[in-house]
Amino acid sequence: MPTNTSYTKNLDHLFILAELKTWITEQISMLMETQFESIEMGNCLAKLACVSALQGNYQAALDNYQQALQIWLKTYGEKHESIAGYYSDIANILSEPR
Repeated sequence: MPTNTSYTKNLDHLFILAELKTWITEQISMLMETQFESIEMGNCLAKLACVSALQGNYQAALDNYQQALQIWLKTYGEKHESIAGYYSDIANILSEPR
């Protein structure tokens, strides 16, 4: 049974994640108007994927990482050193127990 302190900390973390998810979603909405396939959009999608994964929503995380990857591939190309890291992020999501 969690202590009151750990329970409160967990609630605080959940609240922070929810607030962060709201902020990132707002940023994505603004970017969609003018910069749909920009690096900033890819970065926001990756951040949203990370938050979704922390919340246990692995399918949303996977979808967002894959959208971000498509943007980064168009921008950087398949052979760019950063692309391996993005594939690793997707692999980490796929390896999560469901």
